[in-house]
Amino acid sequence: MTDDNREILEQNLGEQLQDVAAALPDLHLVGVGIDLTDIAWAARIIEKYPKQLSRIFHQEALDYCLSKKDPAPYLAARMAAKEAVVKALGTGLAPGMRWLDIQLVRTLTGKPDLLLHGKVRERAEALGVVRWELSIAHRGAYATAIAAAVGAPVEARRLTSADLFLRPSGEKDF
Repeated sequence: MTDDNREILEQNLGEQLQDVAAALPDLHLVGVGIDLTDIAWAARIIEKYPKQLSRIFHQEALDYCLSKKDPAPYLAARMAAKEAVVKALGTGLAPGMRWLDIQLVRTLTGKPDLLLHGKVRERAEALGVVRWELSIAHRGAYATAIAAAVGAPVEARRLTSADLFLRPSGEKDF
């Protein structure tokens, strides 16, 4: 490739990236939530009230967590994530919202992601949330999670993950 060709390609790419950036709305942080959950809490629920788990977690999450040698850290981390989400929405678990309205899923790369349902989804949509950033971890006696709700101005059109190039090629929406 000649230097002239390289310069033309770089200029065209730069112009295309500027066009993409101009097409995106002014994204902003809607809210951030963080939570720290005691892993012993999850262990007590598993031991004493196992039937209650289905009121908090979707079956897919239970299947995954309960398949682990010690499921408590995994369940505690998912509970911390649910708490972080409702904090990011500024409501806590408000009337009409259920823990099952917040479903944690994993992308094909293992990155945690969210599917929202019911009143939690309605609240996120009302705030203009178009995507979530989520991180969960567990170590020692505690599990933690942070959730960031990213939004567009309410007057902006609703974008899809395809509009924002959120998912690398080959990943599927859950």
